[in-house]
Amino acid sequence: MPSLDIRELEYRSGDFALHVDLGLEAGEYGLIVGPSGSGKSTLLRLVAGLLEASSGSIELGGRELRGLAPEERRVGLVFQDYALFPHLSARGNIEYGLKLAGLGRSERRKASQALGSAFHIGELLDRLPSALSGGEQQRVALARSLAAKPDLLLLDEPLSSLDPSLRRELRAEIKERVTDAGVMALQVSHDLEEALAMADRLFVMDAGRIVEAGRPENIWERPRTAFAARLVGRGPVLQVEAFESLGTVLLARTAEGAFPLGIGSREGSRKGPLSLLLPSDRLEPIKAGTVPASGEHILQGQVLGSSYAGATRKIGLQGKGGRFEVSVGAEHCPQAGETMAFRLTGAGAILLEGA
Repeated sequence: MPSLDIRELEYRSGDFALHVDLGLEAGEYGLIVGPSGSGKSTLLRLVAGLLEASSGSIELGGRELRGLAPEERRVGLVFQDYALFPHLSARGNIEYGLKLAGLGRSERRKASQALGSAFHIGELLDRLPSALSGGEQQRVALARSLAAKPDLLLLDEPLSSLDPSLRRELRAEIKERVTDAGVMALQVSHDLEEALAMADRLFVMDAGRIVEAGRPENIWERPRTAFAARLVGRGPVLQVEAFESLGTVLLARTAEGAFPLGIGSREGSRKGPLSLLLPSDRLEPIKAGTVPASGEHILQGQVLGSSYAGATRKIGLQGKGGRFEVSVGAEHCPQAGETMAFRLTGAGAILLEGA
């Protein structure tokens, strides 16, 4: 099975510059997350051959893709807007690439029927796209892309136009079908929940670069950069001003106070500005104004507002050095203007690269 190896890939358009290194192993499902304008969709189009890079390498299974026409790359692309042929039935859309490849009618019919059954649209294959719902059209688009048996499937926010309940249903189905087909995939998403649920490997992108990559649980539990930590929203990210020792404990001082670093965090191992992540699950709400006991480290701020998020509530607070957000149990419902305080418990804070 092929792997994807992107090395020193560069592309420029106006003021935007992309420089990417990215690796995906055979059979993996990769997700790229990042803010709008970070270059996620541009990267997919470079891999698909719809844009041409100025330098660098894109190897798929050891075969260099740069210089090859899109149809020669064995790469499938699923667009956000499905891009179905409106004059062709669902079956005709699925079989389109197979017909161009020279497969006979019976072979095409067998393939479209099998994919229709796999995507639960077997009874809809004779309908035009206009007679299908958004979810059904997306299933047709995915079936069409897999019909050609690509080595790599690229998906550009394929679920963004669907309602939340259908998105949750389809994301599990997409991952299952792609994995069953033995196809490596790289998907762009704005939805962090979607990315964490689907990814075997997660790529965090900012300003045309991959700033962090790894298994989603690793980036969630122990992000390396301040940018990734803010993106996943694990807890407050505070800029480090200095370090100090308290016995055998190393403290990072911030505008909000000094907090102990977790095991494995060393201030000398990282260059440039540093930040500190205080994971929300290690912040215990306490009564504001509580005098810290020996060895306790307190975070405090004035409530700006809160939002209900099911089992948790997200509280926006104003501290001495700026705004931050903490997730607490849904039973907490503070009023704007109140002061909330939190005791740091557990394994301590996580040191991050960047401000």
